[in-house]
Amino acid sequence: MRQRALSKGAVIEAAPGQPHVMKVLHALAVAVGVFFIFVSALGWLGRAYLRGKWEEREGSLEAEWQKFLPAIMADEERWRESPLLRPRDGGDAGPLLYRYVDYGERAAPAQLLTESVARQLKGSEWLAFVGDERVTGIDLQWMKQLESFGYWECFERSAAEDPHDDSMPDLVTLRSLAKVRLLQGLSGGDIKVAAAEAREMARLAFTTETVLGMGTASKILDDERAAYDEAVLGGLSVEGWRPVDADGAEALRRLLFVPALTMRLLSPPSARGVPISVGRCAGLGEALCEAHRYRGFLEDELPERYEELKRQLEASECRALLPRIMWDGPSTKGQLAPNGEGGVGPRWLYYVPFARGGVGRLYGILGAPNPFSRYRRAYESASKVEAREGVGQKQGEEGWRPPGAN
Repeated sequence: MRQRALSKGAVIEAAPGQPHVMKVLHALAVAVGVFFIFVSALGWLGRAYLRGKWEEREGSLEAEWQKFLPAIMADEERWRESPLLRPRDGGDAGPLLYRYVDYGERAAPAQLLTESVARQLKGSEWLAFVGDERVTGIDLQWMKQLESFGYWECFERSAAEDPHDDSMPDLVTLRSLAKVRLLQGLSGGDIKVAAAEAREMARLAFTTETVLGMGTASKILDDERAAYDEAVLGGLSVEGWRPVDADGAEALRRLLFVPALTMRLLSPPSARGVPISVGRCAGLGEALCEAHRYRGFLEDELPERYEELKRQLEASECRALLPRIMWDGPSTKGQLAPNGEGGVGPRWLYYVPFARGGVGRLYGILGAPNPFSRYRRAYESASKVEAREGVGQKQGEEGWRPPGAN
């Protein structure tokens, strides 16, 4: 049997098969090291490839930004001074609205709409309810109070119970209740009063500082315009009532994702810092929540962009309740998640050198919305019309401006 001498001359007996075990462990260590180097090399190559794709996407966004910038600024100018968006003194409308509007999975205490009525109100034939007792009998006297509120903090309830709960109020029901009020006005003759109260719904939806709130506000304005047309057909007095026209409501929808684009991690270089005021608070919230989601993977990769977002948040006058809580919340290292507790991404990749930046860029590219889709559709539609009329698009120095722009 082999013997192995210690430094002091003592002798111990080596266990049978020990050299074989050591060789296996050594081989295993070498294999793990080779695998780690291989994965790291792949991560480095992948990161370089995805950095190129990121820059390519930045370039395509930059080209579209330059193309549609005149239209964007025309839409911004159209809405910048709108009374609907003007800040107003007053408290939070949430405590009142949550009596009638569901919040996440929590049902409102007062369910004003039956299931069948709610379903039909979502459709395009909602004006068929004019004079229908199922809507005229609904008590909406509480809507007279809406004008006294300054804003609607839609995240306050979730923030108080769970800082990372991003549940939203049921804005579909909010819009349906605005439709009911318009229907009551068409049925009872007080349509101008009803329209003013429905517009207060739209204003408060806008003050939620969310893209969903902005979209809902624009849809309520569409409903008000449809009620106006119905009132004119019905011979009701519409003197002094000026609903937002179709081009104006569409301009608001086109702007939905533009403010966020000026602040997102993946954005056109020349768009960064451009002062788009309409929907800026919603855009800041979108950009912050996205950056928080990818923070564990991209903060080291894009430190200047994260510092800029931090500065914008600190300087902002927006409430940004949920984004502020999330931004200052638990770390998201190794996670792709909207909170600091659960992960929906490959957590282990965070620990692979060179890989996490590439993974973050990949998710950023795949997850970024296209903010120019509505501008592209409007441009293509205008091009077809002008082609039929034999008029070419006016590009170049003047740039393309959307219908209804000044």
